[in-house]
Amino acid sequence: MTLVGGRLFGGAIDENTERCALRLSQATNVELLTMTLAREGSSTAFISASPWVDVDRPEVADAILERWEGAR
Repeated sequence: MTLVGGRLFGGAIDENTERCALRLSQATNVELLTMTLAREGSSTAFISASPWVDVDRPEVADAILERWEGAR
C-alpha cells in the first residue's frame, strides 16, 4: 500500500487499515509512505514501512505531482 499526502493506493484496503495508515503518516509527519502488510482471513498485520514510493506507478506519480502543485 502506498500513501501520498493522505491518499492511499494499492489493494483492497479496509477502513481500519486505512485509518491506521493515515495515523502512522500523521504521527511520523511523512507524506510519502510505502507500507507492507500481511493479511490472513480478516486480520491484517503491519510488516514494514518506508518513505520510498514507486513513482513508476502512474497513479502514485500523478498524486505526487498534484500534491506538489497544490503546495505552491
